[in-house]
Amino acid sequence: MFFNPFKNFSKIHKESKELKSKVTHEQERIAKEHERLLIEYEKAKAQYKSKN
Repeated sequence: MFFNPFKNFSKIHKESKELKSKVTHEQERIAKEHERLLIEYEKAKAQYKSKN
């Protein structure tokens, strides 16, 4: 019996592209959340300094 390594290539390639898209989306979401938290942190730090 002959083993064909390219038999499932298109399926694997499609799944790989879908996973890459999900990862990119998650990275963008995390970057936005990170930016929001940095802004909150800077505001809180400014408020703390103004009180002291």
